[in-house]
Amino acid sequence: WGMSWMFGGGTSSSDGKEVATNGMLTSSCRSQILNTSGSHERCDVGSHCDTCGYGSYSSGSTDCIACEVGYELDVWWRDCTGSCIANSDWSSSYHTSISEALTNSYGTTCTWQSSKPSCAKTQLQA
Repeated sequence: WGMSWMFGGGTSSSDGKEVATNGMLTSSCRSQILNTSGSHERCDVGSHCDTCGYGSYSSGSTDCIACEVGYELDVWWRDCTGSCIANSDWSSSYHTSISEALTNSYGTTCTWQSSKPSCAKTQLQA
């Protein structure tokens, strides 16, 4: 693909461990996601997905697991994937964040599968 994706808003803490910032994934969590069956980084060009999945037909612009820097996940599906919306275009009355989808605040609900890395759930809600 030859594209370079920005990911991992992580920084180092005083103890040297990588810490997620701005709802982004640390590089170690991103690696865990990409090691999950059906997850990949070969997402649709222009989708602003950092990672997408799950399954062989999961590269579409509404199959994002996590987004590039400057974008937030708008959950569409029961597997907690969705599309990436620019932070400047985000409207809580129109879009559904991962936190809202997990609690079914707006009628969109998703279930975090035990097969998915729990670090992603925690970091995407940050």
